[in-house]
Amino acid sequence: MKKILSILLIGSAVLAGCSKKNTPGPSSSDSYLPVTSGSTWTYNDVVGGSNSPLTVKMTGGTTTINGKTYYVSTSS
Repeated sequence: MKKILSILLIGSAVLAGCSKKNTPGPSSSDSYLPVTSGSTWTYNDVVGGSNSPLTVKMTGGTTTINGKTYYVSTSS
């Protein structure tokens, strides 16, 4: 019984140590909300009954705030 318990404990420790690393980076231009330079997407901004489009364009730049990387965009 002790052998089985030891094997299960070691096996679970090994499996718990394995994980998939998610490395952040720019999405390709065909992904959902791409962050590659020149990519754009348009929202319909409905405020107070008016409907005005809001276009976001990625500049290709990045900035780091508190150790996290953010992608720079412009909007019009």
